Amino acid sequence: MKSHTICAMKIDTLVSQVWGDTLRLGVVTNKVIKENGWAYLDIKWFQDDAYETARSTAVEEKHDFNDKTVEGLYRVDHVKIFDAMKTLKFCFENGIETISLD
Repeated sequence: MKSHTICAMKIDTLVSQVWGDTLRLGVVTNKVIKENGWAYLDIKWFQDDAYETARSTAVEEKHDFNDKTVEGLYRVDHVKIFDAMKTLKFCFENGIETISLD
């Protein structure tokens, strides 16, 4: 069995997650290796109002809702390291005026 414990994400790593059409940005505050071999991350999300509103609506409407957490932690393969410079470079190379940031 391949080990899942190799994880480049360390505490204070900037990470992202796309949920629906919402881009979430946060920072890793803790990392735990569970018995199943997976690394799980505690993440402090920034300006997460859009996600919280969408999540609350989904719960209220009894949608099948799974935000990929286990005990409030995110499995390492459910988030990505956010590279701000790579993102800016992409925007400038592809005409930032044509990219909607709403």
